[in-house]
Amino acid sequence: MSFVKSVDLATIQQAVRQLLSDNYSAEIEQNIEQVFSYSSDRQNFKINNLEGVIQRNPQNRIYISIWEAGFHRKDGSN
Repeated sequence: MSFVKSVDLATIQQAVRQLLSDNYSAEIEQNIEQVFSYSSDRQNFKINNLEGVIQRNPQNRIYISIWEAGFHRKDGSN
């Protein structure tokens, strides 16, 4: 997902909550807040069988990527 600077925090959190449903957690909500408020440029998370990253790019867009755990293994096995 990608969000431009004008999108508010509640909208971003709601979109991620809808996508993750039961996997959404207070940790993920805090990670989104930290990136949104410029406290951090990047936050990683791991919950159940999912991994993800929340990051801000130089153009102030927030990107949120979510994938199955192990999807990005460096050894090529899945």
